[in-house]
Amino acid sequence: MKSCRKKYINELMLQEAEKKGMGVSQTEVVEAVEKAKKYINMNENIDEKNAIDAFIDGLDITEDEYWNLVQKVYYRLLTRDKLQHHLRQQFKSRHDYETQEQLESAFSKYIQNYKQELFDNAEIKYNHKYVKDKKIVLE
Repeated sequence: MKSCRKKYINELMLQEAEKKGMGVSQTEVVEAVEKAKKYINMNENIDEKNAIDAFIDGLDITEDEYWNLVQKVYYRLLTRDKLQHHLRQQFKSRHDYETQEQLESAFSKYIQNYKQELFDNAEIKYNHKYVKDKKIVLE
């Protein structure tokens, strides 16, 4: 159940980032994927390369099709990271801590509360009906 909740919160973070205009560009995604490709193709990463090749074979897709799928995943990850970075910068500008450790601890609590608030305020739709506070509400 925690995994499902985490996926839902990740989706809410993505939607929030896009709502705030923080989606990443196709260029940013392509650059990140190209860096990943270069990393994977380095000689010392043969195990990772073999694992990806086996995954591609298992899906019965081409390597290009695999990297196109990866671009979609990277868009989601980079967009959520962009929101989290923005929130961190805002948090740092509003708070003063003596050590980096104190800052990280406080920000960790802040981001967990932020995600919980997104989750608590989300409107969940199931079979074309809204679910709020575990009660189904007709549209």
